Amino acid sequence: MELLSKGDISKDAKIKAHIEYISKYKNNEQFNKSSKMVTMLLQDESILKEFQDWYRISLNSIDTNNDEGKKLRLAFLFSEALFALLSLKYIKLSEEERKEILEDLKTFLL
Repeated sequence: MELLSKGDISKDAKIKAHIEYISKYKNNEQFNKSSKMVTMLLQDESILKEFQDWYRISLNSIDTNNDEGKKLRLAFLFSEALFALLSLKYIKLSEEERKEILEDLKTFLL
């Protein structure tokens, strides 16, 4: 994520880098491997707590007193929701659809 934030150490840059990381999966197979690993890790209560803390800290770091911050919060939550929907296999998307949706997210919200 540090590479994706291109040396920008701001709080917003870290969130944007996280979204960029999710959008960089080259194919659905790579995406599926990552989501399986996360699902397995979340079975451990202490790791689940760490994930919850990370999300809370990430959300709290976004300044939502302006439109840019509000858009960033939506982009962050949307990218995570998409990851969860695909991980849980609630929706199926082709690689092209997934990439297009994430590009739309970045275009319209970042």
